[in-house]
Amino acid sequence: MSVFLRRVRVEAGAPAGWPYDLPAVRGLPSLRFDAPVTFLVGENGVGKSTLVEAIALAAGLNAHGGSRNLRTAGHDTESPLHERLRLSWATRPSRDFFLRAETFLDTLAAYDGAGGRYAGLTRVSHGESVSALLARLHGRGLLLLADEPEAGLSATGQLAVLRRLHQLVAEGAQLVVATHSPVLPALPGARVYELHDEGADEIAWGDTDSVAVLRSFLGAPERYLARLLGET
Repeated sequence: MSVFLRRVRVEAGAPAGWPYDLPAVRGLPSLRFDAPVTFLVGENGVGKSTLVEAIALAAGLNAHGGSRNLRTAGHDTESPLHERLRLSWATRPSRDFFLRAETFLDTLAAYDGAGGRYAGLTRVSHGESVSALLARLHGRGLLLLADEPEAGLSATGQLAVLRRLHQLVAEGAQLVVATHSPVLPALPGARVYELHDEGADEIAWGDTDSVAVLRSFLGAPERYLARLLGET
């Protein structure tokens, strides 16, 4: 198993306000990235994907996603966080890839135009294209996944992606993933950070809110729904 990215910090003198007041950013540098797999979980708005996006940009990757040599026009929606972010490497990998779910179609369209190993994935569904792209990635390198990459995947599809992530780690990849999935962070050996308004906690997969809520719902759906919908 490989570790390339060891630490991430915000340089001194960063301005107040967004995005520097997000829990994910306030948690730096206590969020360690010196494990083969790091998952960032938590509610919407805590800064999971903003942080992963900033890491990708600070590493020289394209804002929309893709490998280091892909360049596409941006939407001017990226935060300025990457300008203040400093990455510490054990060694810089020869390959890295940023899979950003929000702009994934833009990335695939760019690869269709350029040709190569990632071309042709715009002709399948979103979930299928995510799975197919992961299958084509080389193992040894840094893989960053943001904006809930599991969004287009069925439960079975998420399990298939979990298996592929396990294979990528065995092939020498380091993963940093922002997700809402209760499934993906179950990857053996993964470090899981749950982000919240008070900051960030390293937590066991089974203790995350997403797993606890799903377990509660599946354990007694009628009672859960009665409480949720205000029935007596």
